[in-house]
Amino acid sequence: MIENTENAQENGRLIAVPAGAVILTGNLRIPANAHGIVLLAHGSRNTSDGHYNKNFAPLFHESGLATLLVDLISEEEDLLDKETGFFRNNTSILSQRILGVAIGLTENAETQKYSIGYFGVGIVGTAALMAAAERPDMIHAVVSCGGRLEGVQRYLPSVQAPTLLIVGEQDTRGVALSQEALARLSTPLAVDKKVEIVAGATQLLPYKLADVAHLANEWFVRHLVAIL
Repeated sequence: MIENTENAQENGRLIAVPAGAVILTGNLRIPANAHGIVLLAHGSRNTSDGHYNKNFAPLFHESGLATLLVDLISEEEDLLDKETGFFRNNTSILSQRILGVAIGLTENAETQKYSIGYFGVGIVGTAALMAAAERPDMIHAVVSCGGRLEGVQRYLPSVQAPTLLIVGEQDTRGVALSQEALARLSTPLAVDKKVEIVAGATQLLPYKLADVAHLANEWFVRHLVAIL
């Protein structure tokens, strides 16, 4: 269940998001005539992922997609993380948090009518694929941008949702791993899995933010349809 807080933001409202044993903080915005919701998760308050996600959200809103921006690490955990990096680098924890948030979306009366998409950058993109593999019945689309795919290959045959992998052209290791990952995905239709290679890029964000946003938006608009 997702519980509203009394706080509000201009571009959405702050909500408390149960995710297993912790309560996370999220920003929910549902535009008129929304037909899907994108979970924009970031793994640490000390990285720029959250800032990038805030830039993606308005484009999704214009396309009729609701968004839930979530810090996957609590404030208390974040203090510890500054010393150890334990949480931000733990894909198992991050994937379970993503899954917990998604379960909350399906159980809440306000959001359960929307098909769900996962969007993640870097290690969160990897965790999103793991979450999609654990509960393939729950997720309708995944976009992983610059995901670290070395340790996720064994999960990929269980990913059935339409999946887009975005990687920079000059990230030769990332391109190779993405192509290998593509072959392992078990989406029912071949057109529902794709690697997008962004020309002239090694690090996609912030340098290719507009390109990434456009690609992700197209993918979610195509695959996140209203649940009747």
